[in-house]
Amino acid sequence: MKNLITILIVLLLFTGFKVTAQSKPVKFDTLLLTDNTEVKCNVVEILPDAIKYKKADNPEGPLYTIQKNQVVSVVYKNGTKETFPKAAPAPVSVAATQNANAAPQKKPETADSAPNATTLVVTAGAFLDQPEGVGLPYYYVNFDLPYFKGTDFGLRTFTSGFSAKSGTSAGGIEVEADVFSISLGIAGNYYFNRLLNIDRDKMNIYAGASVVGSSVSTSVTSNSSMVPSSSDSKTDADFFLQVGYKYFLGERFGLNAELDFKDDSAFKIGLCYRFPLPTR
Repeated sequence: MKNLITILIVLLLFTGFKVTAQSKPVKFDTLLLTDNTEVKCNVVEILPDAIKYKKADNPEGPLYTIQKNQVVSVVYKNGTKETFPKAAPAPVSVAATQNANAAPQKKPETADSAPNATTLVVTAGAFLDQPEGVGLPYYYVNFDLPYFKGTDFGLRTFTSGFSAKSGTSAGGIEVEADVFSISLGIAGNYYFNRLLNIDRDKMNIYAGASVVGSSVSTSVTSNSSMVPSSSDSKTDADFFLQVGYKYFLGERFGLNAELDFKDDSAFKIGLCYRFPLPTR
């Protein structure tokens, strides 16, 4: 009987210890995230920008890492709480805001950034070496499309011409001769701006070749049958080389100097004007 009582007392004590041990709450750390969810865990380490932890339901399992900017606070198992304030955005200076809102400055456009031909350059001038007896200036007019299709090449059509008059008188005989010449041609030029790293909006340096067709009309009048009056007209084709320079004084106006090489050289000067063309 005494032994039975002793066994009952031991069983009651063991059962009470087991119940007490099972009813003792197990405490964990709690992470409160920015999306208002809670994570029960054991915090292992807090780094400057991250938190390492193990999940409460698997304390011997893998180590997890979460960024601090995703965590609002940590409530530790001893009841203390640590809050992680969010980093304030970097201040933006007034000057930086003004610079951001300012219109971008236009970079000088060189041949490297040359678009398709968007300008027509019209040049008008005169030859410095005038033919003998020329009544009107020996003129030229060029129509240039520089940097055609975004290349370093340009196309040109041009016209030139002059009118000359001469007369003689001897022994009562008067003879007058009138000469009128007009030429039409086409040329191709290579622009050296990209090669020389020169702003094409400021100046152009070019060289090329031209094919030209000319028509010359000659009329002779006389007051004597000894020198009969006559008229004649002839056409001719020719080929020559040219090298030239354009300097623009602003967005529109510029100066032109060009040297032509044919049977002999011819130097001419003129004024330029740029016409912007519509782009698609």
